[in-house]
Amino acid sequence: MDPFSHGLWSVVVFHKLKKQLFWVMLFSIFPDLLSSIPFLVWRTVYLSVLNGYFFLDIIFKEWFVQIPPQIFALFDTIYNLSHSIFLFGAVFILLFILKRQKMNGVNLRLPRSEQARRVLLRGNRLREAAFTPILAWGLHIGLDAFSHPNTVEEGIKIFWPISDLCVGIFVWSSLPFTIINAAALVAVGLILLIRNKKKLSTDTFDKF
Repeated sequence: MDPFSHGLWSVVVFHKLKKQLFWVMLFSIFPDLLSSIPFLVWRTVYLSVLNGYFFLDIIFKEWFVQIPPQIFALFDTIYNLSHSIFLFGAVFILLFILKRQKMNGVNLRLPRSEQARRVLLRGNRLREAAFTPILAWGLHIGLDAFSHPNTVEEGIKIFWPISDLCVGIFVWSSLPFTIINAAALVAVGLILLIRNKKKLSTDTFDKF
């Protein structure tokens, strides 16, 4: 699924996290960013610096031209890892453990200076802010798993590296899926908008 749709679906699903929507949207595209940004940086450096291509040539040339097989395999591994439920689960459990450790600015192993307490508080707020929105990463994996081709070459290997199993049903780039996806987003968005307006009207009426 395209990053734009991932962002919208994450906002729809986690719309109640109003103060954490930045984290929600970040985690919703994180799996693609983790693999695509290093790939794009390498491709730009490789083609421009090492092979003398101009920037426009890099944009309009075939994406995978002149990329060494071992480099492509490396980024393919990063992509598979970022879309694996095992990495997501490990990070989720780690954040859960850190969240359970209530650090209210006091740690006997560190100097009890005001600066140390502020650093601990910032770290605690960071973990608190990122814990629930990280579920958008899991949502990304789930959406991609069923919207990519059911082939080893193009599918999403959600159990990688243990298994190359793919469970794709749709193809996100196809026109029918694009239409259905857009219609579903609009429909759900309208439902949420109507509900919020009704709730706002009710709350306003109750005040009087």
